[in-house]
Amino acid sequence: MNRAVIAVTVIAVLAGYTLLFAGCDSGTTYNIEGDWDLGTVQFDYGGGVTWTLNNVLLSVDTVDEVIYFSGYDRNGLLWGYAGDYSRTANRVIALDLPEIDFGSEDQLDLRLEFTSSRVNGAAINWVYDAGELEDVGAARVSGRKVFGSSVRSMAATGSDEKAPKFEGVE
Repeated sequence: MNRAVIAVTVIAVLAGYTLLFAGCDSGTTYNIEGDWDLGTVQFDYGGGVTWTLNNVLLSVDTVDEVIYFSGYDRNGLLWGYAGDYSRTANRVIALDLPEIDFGSEDQLDLRLEFTSSRVNGAAINWVYDAGELEDVGAARVSGRKVFGSSVRSMAATGSDEKAPKFEGVE
């Protein structure tokens, strides 16, 4: 993919994120521990190319400072990303979250703003092939706190037989 297109995509997402959260700090720091239902998240890679994850669950472990992002693709396969995050008040940034898969190079960045019962933000999916950046997709995310057990086994992710990630232009 053309590096200029990638740069424009990333800048557009970050600019949208900045506008989204301008003036959002209420002075109250909320408890973000637990599960957050993000529903359907569609990453846009430009040129009509998308990747949609359904039943997306964001799980935050504030004790170990780890965040999990997972959802099911159009073939019912579970995709997951996990890693550490940094937090300032109600804003969370998680960079370079590796895909929970054996040998996968793909990564996910999350920039999120939490309230007592809602989360909003942006996700950027970095797609690599043989160590080279192949594509970058961006998505807005929005969801609500889940009260009750929504634990998802990340052991179900990862498969050498995963179908192509992208939808649209093949």
